[in-house]
Amino acid sequence: MIQGYTGQGVIISVFDTGFRKSHNAFAQAYAEGRVLAEWDFVFGDGDVANEAEDLSSAWNHGTSTWSICGGASAGVHYGPGFGASFILCKTEDVRGETPIEEDNWVAASEWVDSIGADIITSSLSYTDWYTASDYDGNTCVTTVAADIAAANGILVCNSAGNGGPGASTIGAPADADSILAVGAVDSYGTITYFSSRGPTYDGRIKPEVCARGYNVHRATSDNDGSFSPYGSGTSFSCPLVAGAAAIVMSAQPAWTNMQVREALMLTADNTLFPNSTYGWGIIDTWAAIQMQFEPSYVAGDADGNSLVNIADVVYLINYVFAGGPLPDPWQSGDADGDGSISIADVIYMIAYIFGGGPPPVEP
Repeated sequence: MIQGYTGQGVIISVFDTGFRKSHNAFAQAYAEGRVLAEWDFVFGDGDVANEAEDLSSAWNHGTSTWSICGGASAGVHYGPGFGASFILCKTEDVRGETPIEEDNWVAASEWVDSIGADIITSSLSYTDWYTASDYDGNTCVTTVAADIAAANGILVCNSAGNGGPGASTIGAPADADSILAVGAVDSYGTITYFSSRGPTYDGRIKPEVCARGYNVHRATSDNDGSFSPYGSGTSFSCPLVAGAAAIVMSAQPAWTNMQVREALMLTADNTLFPNSTYGWGIIDTWAAIQMQFEPSYVAGDADGNSLVNIADVVYLINYVFAGGPLPDPWQSGDADGDGSISIADVIYMIAYIFGGGPPPVEP
């Protein structure tokens, strides 16, 4: 928890192998109605726990990643986004590695978008049917889908992969250009030997950021109360970053997914010298929350034409009294800066334009 922010109000979707839903780490989320939806894309049903066709180990990985992102067990374990809401997607079939799993990932990304997901955390990497030249950010199936999800407003966090220490060992969809690919460091902040490195085939730096991915505390699927402090892999650094991103979103609800991404990158510890080992470095959630962005709009410019004049008064009157369109972004019409748009803003704008009153309040 950072300054009371726990991911509340944020929807995180977890793509993985299945989940031991009865585990104590998830009891609080279920009790509070914060597990919003689940779907098994492998077997096409509404149960993401193990099923008869599954290997007994199927839910191991997903149980751990969900708990690292947002599990909660008093006195035992907390993931950074433990106050978030969750959508659970079983996309990975541990019985084999086949291209249909990428199709499952794509279907899941479309489904969670329709529900309103803010974040996707995906500790998955696809390499078996691709060659090095495919990791150009525009070719692999899940890479394209991840960028589409990002364009639709979802922050996608994906593990960089465990193909290190060689260069250009990133898999898909970690090579996507609009996501956070996450590398793994140990407790000393040193990159792990297994963490995949960039650059991508087209020369971009990867990963974007790093978090602890060696000896990470997590829930295990052995029973409903089992935990282990020895989880290692970028599979486990990725959900830490997703949980941290949920905290940032809670603290800065007006930010876009790309602003959250940028804030986490530009406040990380290697931001001055990004490279394809650490990317922009180890994230600093508190620093990210305090990131300052230049406003993307002109205060008082309700109609969005970059001018502040009588047309903006007319636009606000139309919105307030006649159900006209909301200013986009809405803050541009909040002339008096009170956090809402009302008749007070119309009066404020009239006073400014015709009476020499104070200018619209800058964000």
